Amino acid sequence: MKIGLYLFASFSMMIIVGILTYIVNPNHFSVSFLGINVTLAVALWVMLPLAILIFFSALHILFYGTKNFLKLRKWRKDMDELQENLYWSILQQPRESSYSLSEMQETANILGHSHIIVDDSELKITNAKLLQAVEITRDINNGKYVDLKDKKIKKALSIDNKLLVQNQINRLNQEPKFISTVLQDKQSYSESVVLRALELLATTSTFVEAEKYLPHLSMSHFDTMIMRVNNGEDLGLTPSVAKRYIKALVFGCQDFVRLAACVLKQWRPEEALEFFNTLQQNDEKAESAYLYLLFAYEMMNDIRDFFDANPENEFKKYKMFYTLKQTQSGHKIEDLIDINTLCDHA
Repeated sequence: MKIGLYLFASFSMMIIVGILTYIVNPNHFSVSFLGINVTLAVALWVMLPLAILIFFSALHILFYGTKNFLKLRKWRKDMDELQENLYWSILQQPRESSYSLSEMQETANILGHSHIIVDDSELKITNAKLLQAVEITRDINNGKYVDLKDKKIKKALSIDNKLLVQNQINRLNQEPKFISTVLQDKQSYSESVVLRALELLATTSTFVEAEKYLPHLSMSHFDTMIMRVNNGEDLGLTPSVAKRYIKALVFGCQDFVRLAACVLKQWRPEEALEFFNTLQQNDEKAESAYLYLLFAYEMMNDIRDFFDANPENEFKKYKMFYTLKQTQSGHKIEDLIDINTLCDHA
């Protein structure tokens, strides 16, 4: 009961009791206390204990009402904090919080270490903030790019946040221009986002376009671009471009062979032979690639001269094929030997 209503009802009852008492007994009654005589109507003497009871009852109600009000305010504050924690846990960015009530602190603080995955197929949410979090999560997981800056939460998410990472990958898949944004500011993005940007760079750019990011590329990216050339794409792979990639990347024997097989139909024979002849003179790992071109162009005299000049190198597979060619065989080297095994000299 509200204290105002209680006081009104109590005083009304007290007055009614006083009036009825006065009607029954309108006389006065005296009381002596510590030498002091107090004379009041009997009705007032009846009303006095009622007034005292009402006073202390009101104090009781006021005390516990205030106590309950303060506890309710703590509950409301904790519920707001709980809602906030649920929001960030749904966004995969849990935050530790302190609750006013021990009952909440003992249980709800687990949200500070929890990532909530919401199956919203049949979920009905009336809270606007939690609904927004669920919708953002659903859209990102469905492959959509969500402008988190517009939602005013981008800066609140760490660069390794799973939702943020997936959202950035979604944007990479949908906006090719975003690739350069990521690669120009790598420290602002997680490693997985940068790796995806490099993968997309290798599958969408020409050699000249990708060259500005050459320090970040690996041989796997170069191989991806070589495969695109083999599939008929013109990526601008010229001898000067290839030389810069070879200088920047760590080429092995097999990498040189794959490059030779790629340029076989891309460059003029004299251009390819001159390029790989220069390479093999400076790097023995390119010798197999040079030999591969010599066999592909069926330059048997040059092959014999190479074997004579390099007696210490076995090149067993090449020598076996060379012997076969001496029998006027019309086979091509790629018909009999897997180019991926040409560097296995043993």
